[in-house]
Amino acid sequence: MHNTRSLLPVLAELEARALPRLLREPEETWQSLDVIYHPPRVERAWRQHGELRVFLHRIWPCDPGEALLHPHDWPSAVHLVTGRYEHVLAYPRAEGPLTLTTLELAAGSRYELVEPAAWHSVRPIGGPALSLMITARPYARPQRQAFAKPARPQPPLDAASKRSLLAAFRERFPLHE
Repeated sequence: MHNTRSLLPVLAELEARALPRLLREPEETWQSLDVIYHPPRVERAWRQHGELRVFLHRIWPCDPGEALLHPHDWPSAVHLVTGRYEHVLAYPRAEGPLTLTTLELAAGSRYELVEPAAWHSVRPIGGPALSLMITARPYARPQRQAFAKPARPQPPLDAASKRSLLAAFRERFPLHE
């Protein structure tokens, strides 16, 4: 088990203080990706904030069994802002992944992934879901199990999609001055 401090209080602090300001900075301060190589499609905007990386996601529904099961190279905390999704936690094995649990999470749910060996997938149900994720420094480990990766770099979001994603989060995290 990887010992790390909980990222959930860090996520809550970011939402309360820094995120509303970050969302109102020029759009160019946010990088973007349109993750389309494997279901589900993920519209992503991200930026560095101190030692954290902040990710905004709009995740599109896909069919049962299609969602990409994958590891994370870093500890993370997630807030499911809107929608609901199936969240699978698994452990990789040579003969195929062992599913540890499958949860259905609703808007307002928060969780963290802090076990370097764990894999997960998310599959929105009934419509797209918005999630906020923060990540800390990557784990120190020699190598990980292989998983489906894109054959070529994923494109950035088009300007309208990026603007729409940032606007959706601005609505939910208003600036209080």
